[in-house]
Amino acid sequence: MKRSIKQQHQFQLKQLYCKQKLNIQTEVDDTRNSKLVRKLCYVQISLNYSPLNKVEHSVFSNRWKINKGLLSNKANRLMTQQQSDSETEFPNQPKIIQLSQRSQVQTKRSISNKRNNSIGDYNQSPKNQNRASLFTSQKQRSYSIQQQQQQQRQQQQSLFQSVGIKQNQANDPKSFIQQFELTIEEWDKFGNRFPFGFQREKLLGRGGFSLIWLAKEQKGGALCAIKQIPRKSKHETHFKELAFCTQFFNKGGQIKSQYQQNEGIKYLCKMLDYVIDPHDVFIMYEACGYSLGTQLYDFESLNNSYKLIPQKLSLLFKQFPVFLLKFIKRITQTIDLLVKTGWVHSDIKSENILISYGQQDVEYKIIDYGSSFKFVEVFDKFSMATPEYMSPEMLTFILRENQMSYDNQLIESLVNYDKSWVIDIWGLGCVVLEIISGLPLWMSYDTQVINYKGQKIMAQGLFAVTGRSFSKIVEKQIKILTNLEFVLREQNYSGIQVSPLLTQLLKGMLAINPKQRYSPQQILNLLQDI
Repeated sequence: MKRSIKQQHQFQLKQLYCKQKLNIQTEVDDTRNSKLVRKLCYVQISLNYSPLNKVEHSVFSNRWKINKGLLSNKANRLMTQQQSDSETEFPNQPKIIQLSQRSQVQTKRSISNKRNNSIGDYNQSPKNQNRASLFTSQKQRSYSIQQQQQQQRQQQQSLFQSVGIKQNQANDPKSFIQQFELTIEEWDKFGNRFPFGFQREKLLGRGGFSLIWLAKEQKGGALCAIKQIPRKSKHETHFKELAFCTQFFNKGGQIKSQYQQNEGIKYLCKMLDYVIDPHDVFIMYEACGYSLGTQLYDFESLNNSYKLIPQKLSLLFKQFPVFLLKFIKRITQTIDLLVKTGWVHSDIKSENILISYGQQDVEYKIIDYGSSFKFVEVFDKFSMATPEYMSPEMLTFILRENQMSYDNQLIESLVNYDKSWVIDIWGLGCVVLEIISGLPLWMSYDTQVINYKGQKIMAQGLFAVTGRSFSKIVEKQIKILTNLEFVLREQNYSGIQVSPLLTQLLKGMLAINPKQRYSPQQILNLLQDI
């Protein structure tokens, strides 16, 4: 059936109206999405700089989508509920929230105006109005929306600059994770929260329950290391670390007066400040240098194995063995300080010692106090550390606590376990043994090395075992240390000359029976001329 010209015209006008209505709805949805993105941005900023804001971010698989509904609900609640609580401590936050609320009002007005304009365009269209006129008005509105969005971006940028925030701190999860090479699990656990007044530069490392960031002060531009520890950690490492730090340092990085004359305090990484909020503990440390391990060895990948490449510090120890003795003396001085204050670091290893090169000397700093405890609480507060650097009696203690097979003689050595240095002195002995060996103690992959005869052979770390089984590590510790002189000759891949003094020190530090292990004073007496 043919339609009349009037019916055709009415039909075309109806189609045009439906399309226009669809365009209006699309614009409204886009504006609402833009509003949600701005809300996320402002909530993330206030989250970074307010200890009272919390937004849970959901990152979906590989598409990196944000659960906008969850964020929208939480953002509305948190912005209203917690504005007054944080105004005193963070004066810039009210400005951010005020601007956010003003932007929300402007967005609502914009949506209302778009509806009115669209309805007006349709009502004012005569029956003979062609499609081009409506398309022109729609194009003009689209252009005005782009201008409005551009103004909002400029307003956001000026807001960042006015409160001293780098824009990358308000990035979406995808770009943040890519920029700092985080995993999705780390994003869920740590987010992009950061203390006010600091700019995040790069990720320095990862602890068992923390992230370590290189940061810059926004005022002075000084660099420091910031350790971020979530307060939800069941191991409560933030309590241990803060208790240890405040034993020796005041806020501001000052050494407490009673320790200023002690030589051992020089080799503890200095705490500069700390911030506690409901979600994280941020501890600011001095930036100290390179990890000891990275300055001892590197590895080149071969077909199904690796090749050992000695690094600068290993070559220095090889050429000047006295530097290795100086290293032992300085770390022992710090352990002696811990003994006098009743503390145990309990995780002395190559990754937890930082070094920096001077013109004529090498400086050392011990880091990572998250496993520390008071020795009087050794069987209550002792926590898991790196097993290859743990003493055999403590590995055996863990085996017994978990109802696994263990060596009865080592358990008996825990009776009258009253020498607070035995755990840390063992750890130092392991580090020295690793330096001489040239391979990490945990290296369980076949590695091409050069032995003392100049032959290329394949080797592994001295305490490396499949699966890192505690009982197997203990067995290997006993086997290696029972034949220590043979190991120091045949499995010396660093080329460092092992003197009788160094052999004596290693035997004393790595005695299987903790009651026979050297004390810090015994070691310092042997090294008094160094």
